[in-house]
Amino acid sequence: MNQQTESGDPIVSIIIPAYNHQEHVKEAIESALQQSWREIEVIIIDDASSDNTWDVITSLADPRINATRNQTNLGAHATLNLAIGRSRGKYISILNSDDRYHTSRIEQLVSVAEQDNSCVFFAFSNTEFIYSQATPGIAEERIRLHRQLLAYCDTLAPEAWFLAGNPAISTSNFFFSRTLFDRVGPFQALRYTHDWDWAARSLEYTQPVWLKEPLVYYRIHSGNTLAEGDHWRHIHENSYIQSRAIQQSGESGNNDDLENSSRTCQHLLHNDSLHPLSLLCFLIARLQGVSDNDLLQQCSPSADHAWWLEKLAKENQISGTLFRSLNALFEQANTIETLKKLVRERWNAMQNMENMITHRNQTIETQKELLVERLQAIHNMDAMIKERDQRLDAKAEEYQTLQTRHDKLFQDYTTLNSSRAIRLARFLGRLIPGR
Repeated sequence: MNQQTESGDPIVSIIIPAYNHQEHVKEAIESALQQSWREIEVIIIDDASSDNTWDVITSLADPRINATRNQTNLGAHATLNLAIGRSRGKYISILNSDDRYHTSRIEQLVSVAEQDNSCVFFAFSNTEFIYSQATPGIAEERIRLHRQLLAYCDTLAPEAWFLAGNPAISTSNFFFSRTLFDRVGPFQALRYTHDWDWAARSLEYTQPVWLKEPLVYYRIHSGNTLAEGDHWRHIHENSYIQSRAIQQSGESGNNDDLENSSRTCQHLLHNDSLHPLSLLCFLIARLQGVSDNDLLQQCSPSADHAWWLEKLAKENQISGTLFRSLNALFEQANTIETLKKLVRERWNAMQNMENMITHRNQTIETQKELLVERLQAIHNMDAMIKERDQRLDAKAEEYQTLQTRHDKLFQDYTTLNSSRAIRLARFLGRLIPGR
């Protein structure tokens, strides 16, 4: 297999597995073709897309493109293995059909690889995130967690990076020598973690190189595989990888002391994908001699669509939430604490309200007594008014009687006086002559 050009420059095979990314696949392919490193071949396999992805691929004409299409959907891991098998480059660089490269990515990685002068080479770079306005919440959380992981990995030795998590985040960030791929072997049948699994297995042969420049653009959207809600599959795949990494570190004889064991636990505790109970079950299975291949089979749904640990939970009548990740358990505990706090606050508010109601009832009772007293006073006053009115009526009658008597006396007096006046006039008339 010719892995170099006539100029002596190594050929880099850019592998693009494509599936249902008609909106993004052209951008991905063009970013591969526009690399400043010109000695490339672009191997594209459309994994039986149901949209127009294949039409977009075939519309691009470039002699460096080698495009084929699967008749049936094989999955990302199988499509990657198939494409790598068809490639001829000294180095392999993977690009998923919804992501894109920085124009100098391949040139910078080849330069580091050639300076490394090792037949087994694996590198990844920092990541720039791209996302639509439809997924800001999802993107911000993914970005926050990834940056948190990178900050922690920055304090670790390279052999510990992929125990703490997947700092490469995606196969789109994988660049490795063909010799390393031949030694590590193909990507395994893991839907969500075939990239992380392969990187963890590569540590047996080399230490990864981390270029701290954003040379790949990772697209976050609602169709990302990691956004799927198949929690049991996530749990099984993560614990499969972590249990194997722990087992291999024990077999190497490097982790015999408590200090090294503590460091392993420290790395796991910083891993967002740690599922403590699930990891324990996988470790017990390995200690009891269950083969790696048999455990790998547990990472795919069975014929009855039941998962090993899900069935274990049901058989033992325990909640499946106990198999959730450490972060999820912490979040659940924090949620419970928050709810407890809210309940306490609500209870205190209810107690305060009860005290207020009691105080209000006492106030109402006091006001009721005052109203009764006031009503009684009004009744008493009403009785007094009635008694006064009766007395006034009696006085009025008495006054009327007196007034009648007075009027009669006055009339009698007037009549008497008139009679006397007449008699006096007559008497005086007789006394005065001429009258």
